[in-house]
Amino acid sequence: MLGVSPDSPKSHRKFKLKFQLPYTLIADEDHVVSEKYGVWAEKSMYGRKYWGVLRTTFNQSFGTINAANLKKAHALLESGQSRGKIVLEGW
Repeated sequence: MLGVSPDSPKSHRKFKLKFQLPYTLIADEDHVVSEKYGVWAEKSMYGRKYWGVLRTTFNQSFGTINAANLKKAHALLESGQSRGKIVLEGW
């Protein structure tokens, strides 16, 4: 499993240490990876528009998991129809 965000490598090191994460975090400061996966998008909060990463999980067995299909992904896991384990962060 990999974690990707536009935060700096220094920020990732602190975050990984703080939460004792066992997986690799990738600093995508120039948004190349995020744009390639279609998750760098315009967002809106309290009427303010800004650009940021859409929280998304990609899984080889299921495909893209986001807020729109989270219930479907969970149902597949519960039914045993998914061949892999889906790990959701930030939900």
